[in-house]
This record gives sequence, structure tokens and C-alpha cells, in this order.
Amino acid sequence: MGDPENTVTKNIRKILKDGGVWHFKHKASLGSKKGVSDILGIRTVKIRDLLEAGIEEVGIFTAIEVKKEGVIKGSPDQENFIAEVRKAGGIGFVTDNINDVVRYLGLAKRVLPLFPDHALKIE
Repeated sequence: MGDPENTVTKNIRKILKDGGVWHFKHKASLGSKKGVSDILGIRTVKIRDLLEAGIEEVGIFTAIEVKKEGVIKGSPDQENFIAEVRKAGGIGFVTDNINDVVRYLGLAKRVLPLFPDHALKIE
């Protein structure tokens, strides 16, 4: 049996925090947009072309839909939300593990030194 979704979420949030990614856990409620991902955040990246304008970093909106181990597809509403995020230039994906988070957000250099004995497998 795989890890429950909340265990995966906890592990992902630790990696995001350690990797310097501002984020929060979204909790759906009455009136919420359908399909909004579980974790929303912004990862800062360096943009060399904007240096002349005095802008050294920008944030990229990030939507992570967390599933229990072995589940890698969201509901239709969740998949649509992720597609909207990607279309707008953000990063959005469905995952059941922390390795995807490290890979998709390019966090290897930030977090791998923090976990020398961890079994992170970055492809």
C-alpha cells in the first residue's frame, strides 16, 4: 500500500521549504475554483535579460496536485487547472513523490546538499 496523500504532501512541502520555494497548501471550500491544485507557490529564478532593468529575480507560479503513491492523474477539473497554469506560463503538474518536485522545479542544486543520505533520484 502506498503512502497516504497527506504524507506525500508533507514530504513535498519540506522539500519546497528547504529549496526556497514560497508556497502554501490550498484547502478547497465552498466557492473555490474547481480543480485548484493542492500546493501553490512561486519559485524565484534568475533572468539575465532583465538585469539591465534592475530586476534580478522573478517568480513563476507553481501548482502541484498531490496524489497518493501510484496515482499520477488528476480529476478533469484538476487537469484543466494545471493546463491553465501552464498556458499562462506557470509550472503545473500532478505527482505522487518528491523526486518529481525536485526535477520539475530544478531544485537539485538547492536541496540535494541538504539531504546527502536521502534516496532522492533525479532523472
